[in-house]
Amino acid sequence: MRNTITGFNDAGIWLNYHNHPVILNNTISNTNVIHFYVNGINLSNISNGFNVSNNNIQLQSIDQNLFGMTIDNLNMDGGQPGILSNNMMAMVSNSAFIYGIQFYQLHKTRILHNSINLVSANAEFSTGMMFDCEDSPFTFDNSLVNNIINNQQEDIALFITTIQLIIIC
Repeated sequence: MRNTITGFNDAGIWLNYHNHPVILNNTISNTNVIHFYVNGINLSNISNGFNVSNNNIQLQSIDQNLFGMTIDNLNMDGGQPGILSNNMMAMVSNSAFIYGIQFYQLHKTRILHNSINLVSANAEFSTGMMFDCEDSPFTFDNSLVNNIINNQQEDIALFITTIQLIIIC
């Protein structure tokens, strides 16, 4: 809580196999990415809910892939709901892949009031949010409410591979 994280190689925050983590009010920035890819926040195999809120993520590179957040296998036990809210992300790259938030599997997750700004002159591909999830009962009951996505590359704002995944309000 209230950390400033800079100058990392893979991820500013990387949690794997945690129970109800809380990640609040952090500033995560790397304006000189030299690794092949970098994540502001990477969460995987999280159980019993989570709260990732009020974080500021700023990533900049010349040709490295940028991920504001990567979310994989979240809250699959269906315990408490997961909250991903009020996060601000800005990613700038000249020629790479840019993802605001990339989701793989999630359940009972509330994605609320996030702001994502993607800037690139020649990005290979860019998307504000990408939901690449299986179509199964465990990937339902998710909500996407009042998020702002600005993709100056004019690629994709919201990419969903499973129609039944999410309720958009």
